[in-house]
Amino acid sequence: MFRGSGKISELPWHTLQALKFREDKKASSSRDEGMPLFRTYLAICKAYGAVPFIELKTMDAEAVLDEARLYFSDSELVISSARMEHLRLARRLSRTAFLHHIFSDETSIRELADMKPAGCSLNQPDLDAFDPVWVERVHAHGLQLCLRAGDTVDAVLRMAAMGLDYIPTNCVDPPSLRR
Repeated sequence: MFRGSGKISELPWHTLQALKFREDKKASSSRDEGMPLFRTYLAICKAYGAVPFIELKTMDAEAVLDEARLYFSDSELVISSARMEHLRLARRLSRTAFLHHIFSDETSIRELADMKPAGCSLNQPDLDAFDPVWVERVHAHGLQLCLRAGDTVDAVLRMAAMGLDYIPTNCVDPPSLRR
């Protein structure tokens, strides 16, 4: 959604190019940076040694993988989606890309267990309310587990202490964790 007024996929390219990043959802100021091309995102990930965490919103996994493979091997990619059909398609196209299901439940966890390497996140925005039994449940299926993005050093350290296997972040870099 774009400011709640429609689907981004329906916006013309010139409108997307005019969008500017905000520092965070609550900030009113924006940086003077427009929407990057997918290949720009991939090049940034490659330059900084970051794992590309690619969320599919449509059935375009083949085109996405073709572009990503210009920068990374399949085993270096994370393909993410809230829809299992996107992940099924991605698995048919790549046996080694890591698949990540967004907001999993018991049913999706069982299905994802047949698509390894894979992991999932739970719809658990409050770290204090997280039930650690989920780590054991997910691991019992041979899957990895994460929660929503760890966007502060404190959140990343807490998630690691909880036994989560990977921690997506929009803000925290390795040097900030070493401080």
